[in-house]
Amino acid sequence: MTHSEVIVVGAGPAGLSAAINAANCGCEVLLIDNGNRLGGQYWRHMAKERDLLNYSLHYDFGRGVSLRDSVLNHKKITVKTQTQIWSAAANDEGVVLHALAPGNSSEIPREIVFETQHLILATGAYDRALPFPGWDIPGVMTPGAAQSLLKGHGVVAGKKMVIAGSGPFLLPVASSLAEQGVEIVGLFEAHSPRRWLRRVFVLLSNLGKLTEGIHYGRILKRRAVRMKFGFAVIQAHAGDDGILTAVIVARIRPDFTVVVGSERKIECDAAAIGWGFTPDTSLAGALGLPQKVDVDGAVVVSVDERQVAQSNSEMSVHAAGEITGVGGAVLSLHEGAIAGLSCALLLGKITDSQYQNTTKELYASRLHAEKFARALKDVYVIPDGWRTWVTPSTLICRCEEVSCGQVDTAVRELGARNSRDVKLFSRVGMGMCQGRVCGRNMADYLGSDDGDRIRNARRPIIAPITLGELAQDPLL
Repeated sequence: MTHSEVIVVGAGPAGLSAAINAANCGCEVLLIDNGNRLGGQYWRHMAKERDLLNYSLHYDFGRGVSLRDSVLNHKKITVKTQTQIWSAAANDEGVVLHALAPGNSSEIPREIVFETQHLILATGAYDRALPFPGWDIPGVMTPGAAQSLLKGHGVVAGKKMVIAGSGPFLLPVASSLAEQGVEIVGLFEAHSPRRWLRRVFVLLSNLGKLTEGIHYGRILKRRAVRMKFGFAVIQAHAGDDGILTAVIVARIRPDFTVVVGSERKIECDAAAIGWGFTPDTSLAGALGLPQKVDVDGAVVVSVDERQVAQSNSEMSVHAAGEITGVGGAVLSLHEGAIAGLSCALLLGKITDSQYQNTTKELYASRLHAEKFARALKDVYVIPDGWRTWVTPSTLICRCEEVSCGQVDTAVRELGARNSRDVKLFSRVGMGMCQGRVCGRNMADYLGSDDGDRIRNARRPIIAPITLGELAQDPLL
């Protein structure tokens, strides 16, 4: 069993910020991530020797490189990459994490157990996908998947691509793919830009975001890519080989219902469609941390002003970044810094006065970033009108191949009253992803209350594990 003063799980903006701030105060920090390299989804990159290409694919990669190198070179920080935590437990004395990491054998990873009295969760978020007829066709993916292929491997997802959905993330994805020679045959934002008019002061107070948007706009203009607003992909079609050949795009109303007669077909070999992000609260749920439903319907970890989710005189669990509410990299950096400093305070590495002086500006910056994050959630809200796009044969759970019609049957004929009932009757959410993709959509489809959403988001097994891995000591 490996013991550390502070363990940080997740090496994205929040995790890197938490680790460096705790270490700078004198804490011994262990940083764990299941990726090959530090940076998380936001600063995903190729090998360091290809930094020239990495810089061309990222708007602010320099900041990520500086933070990454500071963490890697810090004597107080130990980094464990390619390490997947699959089980966790907390008691009054601390937290125990069971993880799998590459071992001598390529078949069975070795099992490692970590222990700490102070844990910081920065597990981030993943793309949110909405079901529609054909969303399970090979070639249909999320913008994050297309971006990961490009950033992490230098691979473009297709030659002729449609990029659609909602949210500012569509811009960097379209820009980076266009710069790499992909023909963007359609770029569609579901909402109208007029939704920003009521939040113009928030937008003007975040000039950095405006500058970033202008940067992407210039790239798209140079590549002759024009974003169309008020449209969504509502169907996808495959050829005889089962691979994507075209999508159906339609004009949609503010409630996301389709304007009949507005449908048109666009031929493409790949489509990246995403609707924002869903916080990854799997580890938080396994630890029994308090959770709540955010204004955008996502289940998030509930924390206090010091980013503390759970604590007593002996231990603490902090949470920072997207798992406390999706808000972007800047907010994640502030939250991570506060969490790291809070751990240092609890360990006696800094005094309360030092903490107050150090975090005074951080608190103000966090509040400013939170206002912009709230504006994003208001502007890019996802109404329930998407449910009119699906048909009885549309899959809502791709892992277990459960259709919307089967869910309807479970509710109308079998008496299912909540997500758990539907799961027992239809196996929805019981596949490999354990409901990470379909869980939130199921809650929206059923019109679940907050309690049902939170219960449905909790999973005792954080990641898939084989019987061979389970049989290893010291688990048995």
